[in-house]
Amino acid sequence: STTGALAAKGATTTIPIVFIGPADPVGSGLVKNLGRPDGNVTGVSPMQAEIGAKWIELLRDLVPGLRRAAYLTDAGNPGELLVADQIRTRASALGASVQVLDGVQAGALDRAFATITAERHEGLIVALTPALLAHRDRIVGFAADGRRPAVYARREYPDAGGLLSYGADTSALYRQAADYVLRIAQGAKPADLPVQRPTSVVMVVNQRVARAQGIKLPSSILVAATEMIE
Repeated sequence: STTGALAAKGATTTIPIVFIGPADPVGSGLVKNLGRPDGNVTGVSPMQAEIGAKWIELLRDLVPGLRRAAYLTDAGNPGELLVADQIRTRASALGASVQVLDGVQAGALDRAFATITAERHEGLIVALTPALLAHRDRIVGFAADGRRPAVYARREYPDAGGLLSYGADTSALYRQAADYVLRIAQGAKPADLPVQRPTSVVMVVNQRVARAQGIKLPSSILVAATEMIE
């Protein structure tokens, strides 16, 4: 994560560091630029800050006339807040608002669910951060119980009964990072290894969940889907 990578960078300027999860490596101060990182830090980024704008567009496709949505994330992670800024900027251009809610700290998930229900958010976006994965069954269950369309950043959520995910292929990111570790072990310098971006972005749609929740999937999503769960 951005938090972990920043902590590692603050601890050493000599030991090579290969990150995998930071949303915006330049914006968060991990590297000077993607093409030539400089220093002892490089890695692979899912680039959620760029992908995030697509999440709100997908949610609006699911909820025509969308006015209010929630973004469930790790509010203590500076990288996730950069992503939230991009989502809110795109939402504003589409005539909608997005409330950022923490789901990681003690009791935060219950408070987030209560806020979404009380304020009648029409849709939900769930962040990539692995800090939320331990709660995926609760999150997916909450969306299903409220028949609330949700867009997730990781495919683990539709696998668990969520509606739709859109994001980087995280398995590929780990393979890319492992290749960098090997290259550094063989003598390459992190400063000479550009920060890699996702090799593929995938959309997983759970049609079974859509039918159960009475959600009509628009043709734009059906055509763009990389994988369908029947």
